[in-house]
Amino acid sequence: MLTEGGPRALGDLYAADLVDELCLAISPLVVVGEESRLTFGAALPEPLNVRLETALERDGFLFLRYLRG
Repeated sequence: MLTEGGPRALGDLYAADLVDELCLAISPLVVVGEESRLTFGAALPEPLNVRLETALERDGFLFLRYLRG
């Protein structure tokens, strides 16, 4: 199942151990603000190991696909 949501939704999915893959797009723009991290919520009992499966650059954007390690 592919899902999108904000940091809280992603944090809840990680807490429930429901994430097998993370697709992340990094923009070539720098902004400053008080936004939360990629995930928001209670800390995981242990960090989750992931491995980079795919990396693609297009027009300065970086598209990354991580799978559970």
